[in-house]
Amino acid sequence: DLPQKNRRVVIFPSLEMFVSWTNGFVKQSRCLQLCRTVSNVAKHKIVPNCLMTAVNERAKCVTPHIKTRPPTVIIIGGGLAGLSAAERLEKAGIHDVTILEAQKELGGRIKTCKMNRTNIELGAYHIEGASVANPVYNLANVECLLCPRMQKKPRKEFYFTTDGRMALGYDEAKMWCEKILHEAASFFTSSQEPPQWNLHEYVEERLRTITMNLPGEARQDFIMCVNGLMNCLKAKVGEDLRNISLKQFGSAIEIPGGNLKFPGGALGLVKSLYNCNVLFEKVVQKICYGTNTLGHRVIIQCCDGSGYCCDYVIVTVSLGVLKTLGDMMFQPRLPPKKTSAIQRLGFGFLTVIHFQYAKPFWNKGENFTMRISWSKQETEFMTDWVQGICTVMEIVGPDHILKVTVVGREAEWAEKMNDKSLAEEFTSFIRKLTGDGSLPCPTDVIKSHWCNNIHFYGSKSYLGLGSTVRDQCILAEPLPGPCS
Repeated sequence: DLPQKNRRVVIFPSLEMFVSWTNGFVKQSRCLQLCRTVSNVAKHKIVPNCLMTAVNERAKCVTPHIKTRPPTVIIIGGGLAGLSAAERLEKAGIHDVTILEAQKELGGRIKTCKMNRTNIELGAYHIEGASVANPVYNLANVECLLCPRMQKKPRKEFYFTTDGRMALGYDEAKMWCEKILHEAASFFTSSQEPPQWNLHEYVEERLRTITMNLPGEARQDFIMCVNGLMNCLKAKVGEDLRNISLKQFGSAIEIPGGNLKFPGGALGLVKSLYNCNVLFEKVVQKICYGTNTLGHRVIIQCCDGSGYCCDYVIVTVSLGVLKTLGDMMFQPRLPPKKTSAIQRLGFGFLTVIHFQYAKPFWNKGENFTMRISWSKQETEFMTDWVQGICTVMEIVGPDHILKVTVVGREAEWAEKMNDKSLAEEFTSFIRKLTGDGSLPCPTDVIKSHWCNNIHFYGSKSYLGLGSTVRDQCILAEPLPGPCS
């Protein structure tokens, strides 16, 4: 049995952070060393300059008699991070691995379902960064889940305001939008201290400077397009730009390759990783670490009364769960620096709603997209769920389906509404945007429930005001701490 100071509980907020850590863990666990060196941290792909706690030079490996018993590992959460962890451990020769999944199915926030004859995604919609630099893309290729890229029509984008104005997207607005965001991202690596603004304030100030000399009508169209594009950025980061740190905006590295959709649904990626022992409907109530009970390093208690013992536990629950239940889930409680990091990091609300129509009111197959351009006044006083709508786009397939993305607290409101009310209010909204009172109501509605699901409490993590990449590193540090 290992001494108490060598016991470990590791929390990973993302798959990428787990992959970085396990590059060190897998190699060392073959000889059952518990001490991880700082050199492993240098392999981190997403958060640059990750400052992890250095391992003391006096740290020693586990005594030789431990080699007679292979380690037992429990992974909490059967999403992509948990399944990838299990597969990596299996390949490294660590076979005593069990996943405790709170729901009745695997996948976490990857969820593919059928809407009549069409596959729709309620979670991850595509691979962001479809290139060999992305391990998810490589895994999808190995499992033959992707098809060769096909030349498709560019999306036909329309920008709408609630007062009935419409404009086609044009290159100059997109160029300036990309320039503004590039400038904002550069503050992360710059030695120059950025203005004490959030991302929204910075964009507004740059937009005011750029449009100062434009004539009236051209200025209105330009602002409409940029506002529409910024509204789409909300859907990408999962939160209102007023809550996004300007200084930390450039911390996430964009993987080249663009976006690539799974033709058969993203759930195929989950099924390809399902080759280990999984226990379903196991909601974890307490993780007891640093215990000497019967020599076990970690004891996990579930809400159904069952308990499990292991040498290592990998926690892959969402940041939303850690924010809501983190104080009660661990015994002893997490150190103050971890709880502070959890509270500083942001976890945004994003909901996708799919509306199916008997007949399309758009030109089917043209990659129809509506971008909503909200005015400054409209975004300051949010009173209705439709004010959180970022985009409305066609789902290409045999059926007539529009996908609506809602971000912010409005997403939480939308999830709580019944389908009939959602369909009626969305129809009124679309009629107001287009000025066409004859547009039909949808015949079916399917929406996600990430915001109000007790196993997620949200959709996307982000670096909010007051948080830094250091908080992500603190969250990934093992417990109770480095060997000494």
